[in-house]
Amino acid sequence: MKRNSTHTLKVTSIFENIEASILEYFYAAESNVSIAVAWFTNKKIFKAVLDCISRGVNVSLITLYDQINLNGGLRFQKLIDLGGKLYLSTN
Repeated sequence: MKRNSTHTLKVTSIFENIEASILEYFYAAESNVSIAVAWFTNKKIFKAVLDCISRGVNVSLITLYDQINLNGGLRFQKLIDLGGKLYLSTN
């Protein structure tokens, strides 16, 4: 699927070893990571996201503004403090 002449959008469906596949993706990221997920509560994956930012990868995360994300134990402020972009959705 072509997005424009300089960027290609890659879509992959994962049904097994999901956490390991996601971690592998984040550890290999070199420039940009965009994440859209309803609920983000996995501490191991969140640490990998923070590691991406620390390595200079541009990270954007959009997630729901709800109690699961707000009380899930992840410190989204740390993502912002490191330079990541956080967007909260109400729908």
